[in-house]
Amino acid sequence: NEWRNNTKNKNKVESNKELVEIFSEQIRSAQKENPEEIRAVLEDIKSIDIENSCDRIAEEMEKYIEKTNEAVLDERIRKETVIGIMKSLKSAGFSVHKPTKTKDGYVKVRAKKPSGNKAFCRINLEGNFEYKFDSYKGMSCLKDIGSFETDLEDVYGFKISEKRVLWENPDRIKKGSRENPTGGKSRGAH
Repeated sequence: NEWRNNTKNKNKVESNKELVEIFSEQIRSAQKENPEEIRAVLEDIKSIDIENSCDRIAEEMEKYIEKTNEAVLDERIRKETVIGIMKSLKSAGFSVHKPTKTKDGYVKVRAKKPSGNKAFCRINLEGNFEYKFDSYKGMSCLKDIGSFETDLEDVYGFKISEKRVLWENPDRIKKGSRENPTGGKSRGAH
């Protein structure tokens, strides 16, 4: 009986190891899509208790596969967003630099026109992005921003929502105009 139980447990552990290895190999195949996230999932798999039942291990592995699928999908969405933004900037006359990935998980796209006008975009995993147009005189950037946004929406099918303007450059103040008020402080008698 003791030999039978030891053999049974040994076979259970071996079959569980094979099960985990099969699932791990499936997860490893997605590693080129999002290496950091997949590496973290593979590290988490190492904590699985091999002594559990096959059903319990299969349930845990399904959770890890779901997590992997989400990571791959997020990265594909971001890649498509980056490609669309780069093409849109190129069609607006910008020279686009190679995108770079930051330590905090964003992808940055930088572009520049021969006139010195610049555009910066930051894209996160969900495909949300922020953009900034810089080095323009007055309100001349509105033309490029309009072209960029309509290109993204009409050509690439992006839906721009929650649009917020953080800062707009006011028109130049005419020469000879009064300085800005000092906030109500006046000199002299009270």
